Amino acid sequence: MPSNPVSIASPLVTVTLLQQSAELVSILPSSVAKLFEAHGMLRILPVPMKSKSQTYGIVTRKGGALSPAARQFAPMLREKNRAP
Repeated sequence: MPSNPVSIASPLVTVTLLQQSAELVSILPSSVAKLFEAHGMLRILPVPMKSKSQTYGIVTRKGGALSPAARQFAPMLREKNRAP
């Protein structure tokens, strides 16, 4: 791990920072990386990843009520997580 990691949620901000220093690297969705690589803004490094799946979770406000859509989606997400 780098001695000074930076975590940014925005791919656009990440790409901006990557362009400012040749010493920076980042993990980006392949679709985003390929788009910026096609425009000569980034170079994709051949680093194999152990897992292609992303982790995800459900975050809710304590004591808050889920919307009707969230009440339908949360069980589907949990079931997908249980599937082999």
